[in-house]
Amino acid sequence: MGTRETAERAEALGGVAVAAHPYRFWSGLGEPETLRGKFPAFEVQNARTLHGGNRRARNLATLHERGATGGSDAHFLDEVGRAWTVFEDAHTEDGLLNQLGKGKTQAAGADRDARGILRYVPKAIGEWAVRGFRRI
Repeated sequence: MGTRETAERAEALGGVAVAAHPYRFWSGLGEPETLRGKFPAFEVQNARTLHGGNRRARNLATLHERGATGGSDAHFLDEVGRAWTVFEDAHTEDGLLNQLGKGKTQAAGADRDARGILRYVPKAIGEWAVRGFRRI
């Protein structure tokens, strides 16, 4: 199933698909797939993505007038809550999905820091090797 079909299926089921970390090395969706998916929002603040990748994602979302999301993408307990999505005055699940689907969200939080790089790179290279050096 392709990117566009995945996003369309999520919407048909009442969800909202978000392009996750478009510019992350090794596991990023990439710009062409991010745009092909016609996502209403892009993840622009991922706490496990380097500053440059987050900045490029934020610029892409702005250029294409899409909403912004943030997420910790935590793989370790101490990473939980390092990035988040900001909603305006939404108190229900439907309200949150509505804002997300209309691109009315913001993102905040931290980028990957030096400690995260030292902890993540050996893990990522090991997983990449197990996959036969193929992207996810």
